[in-house]
Amino acid sequence: MDYNITEDEILKKCAEIWFNRFGGISAIELDKYFKISNNEAMKLFEKFVSEGKGKINSNVTLYSVSIKVGSKRKSPQGKKIKTHIFFPSKSVLEQFFYSSDLVKQNIPEYAKRLYLGANQIELIFFKEEVLRRYYNHPEKYEVNDSLAGGSIASIGDSIDTNYLYIRFGKKLINNGNTAISVIVKDLESMSHDEQKYWSSFELNDFILDPNDTNFKLFLSRTYDGEYVDFPDIFEILKEKLKNLNIYFSIKPLFKIFENIYLRPPVENTKKAFCDSCSELYKIIGPDNIDSESLKIFLKEKFNYSEYEFIHSKTKRPLSSIQLLQLLENKLEFNINLVENINTIKTYRTEADHKISKETITNTNHVKQFYDMCNKIINSIELLEKAILSL
Repeated sequence: MDYNITEDEILKKCAEIWFNRFGGISAIELDKYFKISNNEAMKLFEKFVSEGKGKINSNVTLYSVSIKVGSKRKSPQGKKIKTHIFFPSKSVLEQFFYSSDLVKQNIPEYAKRLYLGANQIELIFFKEEVLRRYYNHPEKYEVNDSLAGGSIASIGDSIDTNYLYIRFGKKLINNGNTAISVIVKDLESMSHDEQKYWSSFELNDFILDPNDTNFKLFLSRTYDGEYVDFPDIFEILKEKLKNLNIYFSIKPLFKIFENIYLRPPVENTKKAFCDSCSELYKIIGPDNIDSESLKIFLKEKFNYSEYEFIHSKTKRPLSSIQLLQLLENKLEFNINLVENINTIKTYRTEADHKISKETITNTNHVKQFYDMCNKIINSIELLEKAILSL
């Protein structure tokens, strides 16, 4: 070891290596820079740890490979070596970061955190409404969402500085709210402006719900590499509506299956919940149900006449919802599709005609909305089952 080299210089090199790859340095590597043997470097790393200047993964087995120039051997020669991997402390990284030219480079928020010692797979938590920006621009972003998490991706083939792809989880926290979670490495890959936007929604003071089973799905996918399917409630609804239409072959019962503005509440307020119900109503409400399709079905299966589709008191034609209720009554199943549609109508009316104050409540409106979607899906399944029994 060259004893003219100071420990501070070695620490600086360790910090520079971290800045280049956001990872530790092995004791073996110090030989390339300072001609220090593996054993000497291991002892030095242990000294740094005792002084609070970092941490080590001790006695890691690495495989050292060497190839001699001009050698006739076709395969490289190598041997196993036990060594330490050193990770500079955050205080050491801060010291050399702020004394370097890096501080002048206007490094964005989450990239800077990596420079200052954040773990690449560390989770950062955000308010739910951080997603609003992407939901409000369906022409720019595709958002896949579920109770466990999802992803955001820019729409289009060209990858430029504004391209975005990020995976996120959802975590129940105190007061029934839900937080959005993203690993630092994914945040660091965003553009400067995007990182600035996300940082404005970051949560600092919250309590995690330890019994959140949906979040465990996200952790399994993110950290364990398991293939975990996050159920897309709107995709499930779409497929159920398509399947139901098969039994109304002359004329589809539901006219459309998608609404690009349909989304779960992006914040835990009654107003956000009602807004989501309003968009859901456009898919399963009367405007999307074909009255003629129901009439044809009722005539064919139950021998109804056109006269019976006139209200006895008002003398007006029955609405699509009234016709659907007529079908439910004839099938004699506890389908409750009309009842569930009318429940959503109540919230839809409140969204469109009542001024709702955006107050935070103890009700988890996101879960409430998903529960309502599941009730609709269950009713559609029961309706299909009842039709099949005819």
